[in-house]
Amino acid sequence: MKCIVVGLDHCDQTSDTKSHDVERSLCEILDDNGEIELIAEERRPTITIETVPQKVAAKRGIRCAPVDMPLELREQLGIAEALQDRFGFDPRRKVRFGCYLNHEDGLREKYWIDQIMKDGAKNVAVICGTLHVDQFAAKMRQRGWEVRQFDLCAEAWYREAHPTVKFFTRDGRRCYEEPDSTDWDF
Repeated sequence: MKCIVVGLDHCDQTSDTKSHDVERSLCEILDDNGEIELIAEERRPTITIETVPQKVAAKRGIRCAPVDMPLELREQLGIAEALQDRFGFDPRRKVRFGCYLNHEDGLREKYWIDQIMKDGAKNVAVICGTLHVDQFAAKMRQRGWEVRQFDLCAEAWYREAHPTVKFFTRDGRRCYEEPDSTDWDF
């Protein structure tokens, strides 16, 4: 069983953004990694806007499925609020920020794996937010999958388009911060 994990900035996930770079990069990764049966996307089924992974899957005749945990289940598990509040703003430094949440994101990723396993595909590309790449890839390896991982946020085109976004690791968790010059009135 083979899994390609592709991390991206969710802002670039939909077709109405800088999709040409995401689409080109995703196609290159798929071309270099053999026959993919399923593109599993960190996207809730209730999201109806077309995404770049959906567009790529349709062009290639690959199934594309949303695998993210429904909001109702997040609420039942008591993780909805933490996930909603993960992103913040530091008015002193004027930066927006966010970090991977070990418990909450870990539960979501286990749900993704369950959805992938239910599907039965043996060669899968998983498209997720860049904060998930390392942790999700590790979970798939623990389950015996052969995993390759890619982070589109490390690509030159992304860094050129988003020069102020910084990614870093804090306490073993992937985080980001980005300047925000909005004059927030607290």
